[in-house]
Amino acid sequence: MDSSNGSFDLESTEFVCETEMKFEQGKVSQKFTINDTKKKEIRILGKLYMSENKYGEYIEWKPVDDELLTPLDSSTEPSSNREWALVHGTNSGRIGFRSRKDEEESIEFVPDPRLAEYRRHVKLELAEIRSLLIPSKANGKELIFILQDGTSHNPFIFERGSVENFIDAMRRYVSVNRANDNKDLYLVTPKKSPMSMPPEPSMAELFLPEQFNQLFGLIKDARNDPMSVAKTGLAKLADYTLTQLNGYAERQHSSSPRVHTPSPSHSPSPRVYAPPIPVHGHSDGLDADYTTNEEGYEVVYKPEKLNIDLGLRRKTYRGQPLSQEQWLNYLDNDGRVVKFDEIKEIIFRGGVESEIRRHVWAFLLGLYDSSSTYEERKENYRYRTVSYETMKMQWSTVTEEQEERFHAFRDFKSLIDKDVARTDRCLEFFSGENNRWCEVLRRILLTYMMYNFNTGYVQGMSDILSPILMEVQDEVLAFWLFVKFMDSIYKNFEMSQETMQKQLSDSYVLVQFVDPKFSAYLEACDASNMYFEFRWLLILFKREFSTADILLLWESLWTQIPGPNFHLFIGLAILDQHKSTVMENKFGLSEILRHVNDLSMKIDLCDTLTIAESMYLQLVEAQEKLPNNIRVILGLPEREEPTAVLESNSTSPTTPEHDPVISVRGQLYTSGVMMSESLLRSPSPLPPSPTIEEQSLELNCDLGISQFM
Repeated sequence: MDSSNGSFDLESTEFVCETEMKFEQGKVSQKFTINDTKKKEIRILGKLYMSENKYGEYIEWKPVDDELLTPLDSSTEPSSNREWALVHGTNSGRIGFRSRKDEEESIEFVPDPRLAEYRRHVKLELAEIRSLLIPSKANGKELIFILQDGTSHNPFIFERGSVENFIDAMRRYVSVNRANDNKDLYLVTPKKSPMSMPPEPSMAELFLPEQFNQLFGLIKDARNDPMSVAKTGLAKLADYTLTQLNGYAERQHSSSPRVHTPSPSHSPSPRVYAPPIPVHGHSDGLDADYTTNEEGYEVVYKPEKLNIDLGLRRKTYRGQPLSQEQWLNYLDNDGRVVKFDEIKEIIFRGGVESEIRRHVWAFLLGLYDSSSTYEERKENYRYRTVSYETMKMQWSTVTEEQEERFHAFRDFKSLIDKDVARTDRCLEFFSGENNRWCEVLRRILLTYMMYNFNTGYVQGMSDILSPILMEVQDEVLAFWLFVKFMDSIYKNFEMSQETMQKQLSDSYVLVQFVDPKFSAYLEACDASNMYFEFRWLLILFKREFSTADILLLWESLWTQIPGPNFHLFIGLAILDQHKSTVMENKFGLSEILRHVNDLSMKIDLCDTLTIAESMYLQLVEAQEKLPNNIRVILGLPEREEPTAVLESNSTSPTTPEHDPVISVRGQLYTSGVMMSESLLRSPSPLPPSPTIEEQSLELNCDLGISQFM
């Protein structure tokens, strides 16, 4: 303090806050997933602490200097599955390893500049933590903190020691209890102090003096008519007792959120049209439950009960990618592709090896016909090259003076320039100044604008193109593959957003049908419009998975197996894996949005694909019981008569001994194998299902697409 002018010198003043370490666990690595052409995973070794100061309790993680468990240029296989363990790290950049056979070796590691962002000190206030996720598939060695706002932290891996010891240390300050419906989730709540417990009600609280007077008056009147007065008095005594007990309970919980009742003007969410009786043959799991949203209201949700017994989900499997040897075996001497349906089945199960993707994708996306020969395809490519160059010349020769009178062209071009500058620049392929592939990306998008000027360019299209360009690395081929891909999804980018609204509506209908309890929860949280899936569906999950995974996912979707709307089941499968986290943590609308956005690069694609297929088959096996709006989503023919109300007497359906043959969209589907069946007719065009309410549509238009990207 400067006595002359009364000022306070902050620079010369030190604020000291003593911190006491309560727990320390070494060899705890933080796991990061790096998005690149090949999925990479690194672990930075450090120590996990629990500390306390006068401001509160904290969980801290600090990296150990120069220690890295998995180098950036290593394989994607987790280090725990390899034959190596870290011995030490040195400032020289040389890292020592010891094999399990105690044979010492070392490798040279050149530090990557990107490592700096992964070595940051982590400090979380204990009050910020809402729950803990300990995935069982990680054998209890992985710990994920889920925060109050719905986001989750990167996983911490206990290379040594136990997660249980850390949880025991947390229990000194908070209550940590396993969730009811998710054995991997532990809810964190503040400990209740004995001083905060409400006292037991006294007689003075239960009965007021005037009530005593009334009671004694009844006793006095009993002399005249003892029988009737006795009955009346006992009834009033019971009524007074219950009234005061209820009043006491209300006073003790006066700070609790009140029940939220939607206003009459609130438009109803889309519903599946089926009479309400138990689903899956069970009703005990569909009782009312509660959640608290961000406004502080307590929302009561009660699942809608349906009459369809969907049975058990079928186990599905993943396979190996289509190899170059397999691909060549499916080509005849002239280059025609034989048994293309078998090829698509292999691709659906395991994707395509990178070396042959540029060739196989041209058939998957319809650029070439499977009956075309080598020579026909060469001629086709020459024609498309000339066509591409012609369209490219059209926009490249537009002068600045012309642009001034062509505002649509000018606006599209400006938006493309902005998006190219920020599309996947974190990837090595597009990194650096004056990157030539960024310029190729720009040229392709400008040429597509001329190819389809009605659509032009909309934010998100660059996300669709970039993985294709990275893989084929051919400007002309990448353009035409992009064109074919966009032919199937261009309506996602229409300004009316009708297609997006229809997909969001269909997604909620599927959730209602497959999981009534979760759909009721979403409706109670005002999340039944499914806007948290907007980014997923707009660019087909491109930002949710690594580049390697998204190519595998898109290849599976391009096969059109098992149906035309399988991408909706991908979203359904992601929600199925995280619904218990949402409900057990009682997330409101804002927390759901943050939690879903935070799943980016944290979703297991293999698990998601198997769950999605299982859900699809579960519905297809019950196709005779399904209402028409569900059948349309599945790509099944619409029933001529309304679906009858069918009640199942079985409460424990069993899996058939042999896989039945299931008819899906004119194909025979058995154990994941598709076979042609010409006797089954394909579905005819059908009217769309009811769209999401106009109120939600206006809200989405006001927010704009950029809010969901």
